[in-house]
Amino acid sequence: MLEVLGKRLSVDEIVHFPRNITKDQFIRSHSYPYLMRAIDVLKLYMESEEYRIEVDSIDPDSLLELVEVPLEAQVIINNGIRRRLVFLAFLKIVYDCDPEFVRDYLNLQHSLEEIHKKIWSIY
Repeated sequence: MLEVLGKRLSVDEIVHFPRNITKDQFIRSHSYPYLMRAIDVLKLYMESEEYRIEVDSIDPDSLLELVEVPLEAQVIINNGIRRRLVFLAFLKIVYDCDPEFVRDYLNLQHSLEEIHKKIWSIY
C-alpha cells in the first residue's frame, strides 16, 4: 500500500498494466531493468561481426519477440560469478517448449546441478 494525498492505494490502483502481459510479468520486467532484451542481444551479435559476444544477462520473456535467429549466434552470459554459453536459436526453441527451464538457465544464481535436480524432480 502506498499513501497518496492521504489516500491509501494498492499497486493495482496506481499502475495501469498493459493488457498483453500479466501483472507478474510487468513487475519482473521493471524489477530487473538491467536485463537485455533478446532482440537487442541479437542486434549486438549481428553488428559485432564476432562469432561470440558476451552480455550480463538476457530477459527470458523477451525471447518471444524473436522470429528468425541464426543458428550460429553464440552468447556468453557472465554475471561475474558464473558464465554460461548459449546458442540463441536453441534457447528460443527451448523457450517455446519450456519457458520455466529457460528462466532457470538464464538465472545465473542457480548452478546447473540445481537446475538438473529441479527438472528431473518434475518429470
